Amino acid sequence: MKSNSPPLRHHIQGFSLMEFLIAGLLAVLVLLAIQSVYANSRRLHQAATARLAVQQDIRHTAALITRDARMAGSFGCFNMAAAHADTVTADSAADHAAFSLRSDKQAWLQPIKALSANLLNADGFHASGTVLLFRYGSDTPSENADIFSSCTSLVRPSGKPQQIHKLLNISAAESGEISALRYTVHAYAVGSADGQNGLFRLSMQNGGWSRPELLIADINSWQIQYLYADYSDCSAPVFRHSSTLQNGTPQALTIVLNRNSLTSPDGHRFYLPDITAHIRGANQCTADAV
Repeated sequence: MKSNSPPLRHHIQGFSLMEFLIAGLLAVLVLLAIQSVYANSRRLHQAATARLAVQQDIRHTAALITRDARMAGSFGCFNMAAAHADTVTADSAADHAAFSLRSDKQAWLQPIKALSANLLNADGFHASGTVLLFRYGSDTPSENADIFSSCTSLVRPSGKPQQIHKLLNISAAESGEISALRYTVHAYAVGSADGQNGLFRLSMQNGGWSRPELLIADINSWQIQYLYADYSDCSAPVFRHSSTLQNGTPQALTIVLNRNSLTSPDGHRFYLPDITAHIRGANQCTADAV
């Protein structure tokens, strides 16, 4: 028996235009959210990486300055701290502002020096502001020595004299007390080299300066505070701060870079801690006790 009802028809329908627009809008929102999360994560990663690099540069710089300050003035058993200028019996670089052992027009020797920028005279480097120098003797084979000391005098002769003890005003029998050293001078300065601003370190090399070593990039200024102590009464020393290097040896120095703030080229801003270094031999009560 045949049925008179019409055959069933299956209608296949696609997305309507409205459904397609809504789906596309949702996809765009998801993609924007993913992109925003990725951009924020990348920005945080870059900031953390930049902060870590600055912290490493600060630690490295602080270690160098602290070591140089601790060594400053030391030439074997001779220490520049509280030593009269007359204890230098010869100086082959007496006319060089940076390398001379004596400080200009001062009756006492100083382990550290503060120079004007125009007196540095380093090729390829333009200093701005004060240049800070540390001087001391480093161990070296005797044939490479260029400075000699006893416990009471210091000499940096020209050439290779045969009788160092005479220059040091000691007897031949005391020659065994002579220290043969390499004269070491390190300079720290804010300035620019090869178009890069920052804090740099230079070393004396063959009578001149080495290529400047960049310590911290984008440093444009620094302030140095010196701590002095009056040990007239060792039981109650009197301390004072000075923004300039004065007669005598400071107890310590504090360096403030960029007013404690650094903004990197990509806009990240970081806090820069102070760098404090102590100068060995400045405490006369301790030195007298030894």
